[in-house]
Amino acid sequence: LKLFINLNVKINFIIDNNQMYSGKKLGNTVIKNTLYLKNNLKKFSNHKIFICNKKIVEFNKIKLQLSKIGINFKNIFHFNI
Repeated sequence: LKLFINLNVKINFIIDNNQMYSGKKLGNTVIKNTLYLKNNLKKFSNHKIFICNKKIVEFNKIKLQLSKIGINFKNIFHFNI
């Protein structure tokens, strides 16, 4: 998140499928759950989704979850730092 902020990338919110994080903040950025993304899919259909996870296996699992919600594969990117 800090890297994106330093690059002046606008972050509207973070999605996490762990319900414990839903509604909390990371810095000034609100953490939403996957249901929020699903319910607002039309609004975000052209947005890019960056999955920040070092493990490619976990990335693929998350990518599959997002595709089941309705996110297009071409809008999902792996970001590993």
